[in-house]
Amino acid sequence: MSTYNPKNWNCILGGHLLEGWGDSTVISITKDSETSEDMVGVDGEVVVGIVHDNRATGEITLMRTSPSNKILSDLYNAFKDSPNGHYVAFRLVNRAGSSEHKAAKAWVLKAPDPTLEKSPTTVTWKIRMANLKETHAE
Repeated sequence: MSTYNPKNWNCILGGHLLEGWGDSTVISITKDSETSEDMVGVDGEVVVGIVHDNRATGEITLMRTSPSNKILSDLYNAFKDSPNGHYVAFRLVNRAGSSEHKAAKAWVLKAPDPTLEKSPTTVTWKIRMANLKETHAE
């Protein structure tokens, strides 16, 4: 029997351990491309081309009161204010297993849209990764 515990996961961006997660899906990573493209000729011959696009976009959802919002805000502004961009390392790792998703160059792509709500809410940050490396092994 296996046990899943979301507290076993750490997300580190620019050397900062993020905290104050939202109430449901807190991190999602979407890759831009599949690993290959294929084509078939009229005679049935199949050709497979390897795609070398390892870019990805992550969404990180935090409670509005999370102290990590300040860290992400600072990284967002540093990227916008730098003439050459401000890139940091991204790492999502399962401490109880071997799963890891990492990129040496990442940046905050989009800050949350400002809202004022009656009740506690979450905010979602978009993180862009230039060359995502993954290991899926719980």
